[in-house]
Amino acid sequence: MTKAKIKIKAKDHLCIDTLLQKKNLKKTDLAQKLGVNRQTLHSYLDGNITIENILKIAEALNVEPWELFNRSSYDISGFIKHKGETYTINSKQDLQNLLNLID
Repeated sequence: MTKAKIKIKAKDHLCIDTLLQKKNLKKTDLAQKLGVNRQTLHSYLDGNITIENILKIAEALNVEPWELFNRSSYDISGFIKHKGETYTINSKQDLQNLLNLID
């Protein structure tokens, strides 16, 4: 379990290409919606991506943030904000640890 400033390897966990296909969009279209150039978008998608950029991409694609993730990447995953701290959950144990922390 980690706090804030969370970064993940986008290419390993996100299914942006699949969502773009479903919406009949190209990466150039997504870059325009985000107000960035295509090279900046590629740096998001090929490297580490922040939660802030995940939220921006979800909004630009008009989907919920969880819909950006490959379901096969984790058996459980999510972000939880509690008392101003943001936690990422990548396992049942992370969730249990957080529940124990807030009890």
